[in-house]
Amino acid sequence: MTRDGGDKSERRKNRMPRAGRTVWRAKEGDPSSLADQLVEANRRLGDITRLVSDWVWETDCNYNIAYVSDRVFQVLGLLPVHFHGKNLKDIGTFLSREDDKPLVLDERPFRDLPFEMKGVDGQRRQFLLSGLPVFDSRTGRFVAVRGTARDITEQREAENTSLRLSMAVEALDDHIVLHDSQDRLIYCSPAYRRINEPVLETTVPGTPF
Repeated sequence: MTRDGGDKSERRKNRMPRAGRTVWRAKEGDPSSLADQLVEANRRLGDITRLVSDWVWETDCNYNIAYVSDRVFQVLGLLPVHFHGKNLKDIGTFLSREDDKPLVLDERPFRDLPFEMKGVDGQRRQFLLSGLPVFDSRTGRFVAVRGTARDITEQREAENTSLRLSMAVEALDDHIVLHDSQDRLIYCSPAYRRINEPVLETTVPGTPF
């Protein structure tokens, strides 16, 4: 017994670590505490999943879909159940990477892999897929992959439109010049650069008018 009347061995058994990590320990005889913690954690995860613009997915160790967040319906018009049990490679197409390296899905994490899927309207949409492997804490065995899919369809369309416009302007013989609100050069056409060849340094973007 200690001076305060508590059993020393009992206090030592329930003592928390002094530093290094936070540990939660349910009180003996209070099994509802752990259940409440798990319910709250699931609710928090669900709120975050609904708020993020990406849709969230999970596969088993064979890359078969086990979970897809409701966000996928807003993006593709397809219910999550439509994907359950299907292999990740069967629900869409992995596009060529910028570095042209062959795609290999293994037990390693991956980030921003170009991926194309078809919506309920038949339109193709482009995504960037990222995933993290999950391993069994006891055996170390690879058991799942959890990841996100970011919709970049509008971004890609805007980039393609900008590229086409730029190519069209570059082909013109007109002198086209664009300055910002601070009178700094943003863009000038090839014809403008040719006529100002003696002072070519003035055609560099950022140059004051």
